Amino acid sequence: MIKIRGISLPELPFSMKEFVGVLLFQEFPVTSLYSDDSGMPVIKEWIDCDDNVDRLFFYQSSKENLKKFLDGKISQGELIRNAVDDLIFIVDEENGQFAQIKLVSTSQIPEDYLPSEDSFFNAQNGVQTQKIIEYFDIENLEITPLNLDEHLKKLAKQKSSEVFNLHLKEGKGIRHGRVDTDVLGSTLLSFDNLYKEVALDYFFGRNRGELKISTKDKREKLGLSTTEVFL
Repeated sequence: MIKIRGISLPELPFSMKEFVGVLLFQEFPVTSLYSDDSGMPVIKEWIDCDDNVDRLFFYQSSKENLKKFLDGKISQGELIRNAVDDLIFIVDEENGQFAQIKLVSTSQIPEDYLPSEDSFFNAQNGVQTQKIIEYFDIENLEITPLNLDEHLKKLAKQKSSEVFNLHLKEGKGIRHGRVDTDVLGSTLLSFDNLYKEVALDYFFGRNRGELKISTKDKREKLGLSTTEVFL
């Protein structure tokens, strides 16, 4: 298993007062829900194993983020990264006992332990979904409207990367909430090329001149300046 760097704890700093139900999956309970003393969700995720040791995530979540996940508004990875206080507790469990507990920031979770970016909830994979919804009164929960600026700042911090808000306001092929693929594609390609040129200027200086595409250094540095489209 991956070596975890974090703060060792003797026990979890929150209670798991009541088991609520298994969310995923029927064949093997990977994601389970508990309730703490204040009735807030505590999520347990199975992530790895080695011989007789199971490695688990434990983290507290807001009801709002749990609802967003169940409604398909955020991915499972986003649910984990938005844990309360941005903290995850990685636990090694052996023979039903906690052998080790490590406190880790959500920004320091090993990538191999995070679900893919497109891991959204599918009701067909749910086990005791309705029981969980009723227990936390998810259906009657009102979601606070998204503050885009704050959300983008948090995403940038989580991904340790720059995040740009691209807003196509008007022009040929641009309509309210829609854009033609050729317009969006050319815009993203132009931005990607600009981003790569800025990256090369940073590493090699603005007077670097033209670099051959076969240059090893160029290939390595451009790998650090990829463009990912989301939201």
